[in-house]
Amino acid sequence: AFALKSAARSPEDANAVFFNDQLDEATAECAKSKLYSVAVTTSIEFKITKAVQPQTTYLVECEVTKKMSDIRHEIMGYIKDADGKVTVATAKAVLADLAGIPGAFAARGK
Repeated sequence: AFALKSAARSPEDANAVFFNDQLDEATAECAKSKLYSVAVTTSIEFKITKAVQPQTTYLVECEVTKKMSDIRHEIMGYIKDADGKVTVATAKAVLADLAGIPGAFAARGK
């Protein structure tokens, strides 16, 4: 978990940045810190439950919720108010271990 302050100038800008960039990045960092050294997002779904306000501090949390295979895991991400009491957005992401995908690194350098 980490705290993040929105630097957006409008609610629309804040929501675009938080729901797409921050939750995607947070779920990837969770995978890299808990599962694999090189992770890739294979799918992600966002749910917005409350608008993010500009110039406001939020708490971002992520957790590994399901092992789908040896190289794929489901990770949930949450953006909450600074007290951690109100969830304003969630993301359900599936991440994969890039090193575990046959041929994933074969095309590098060609």
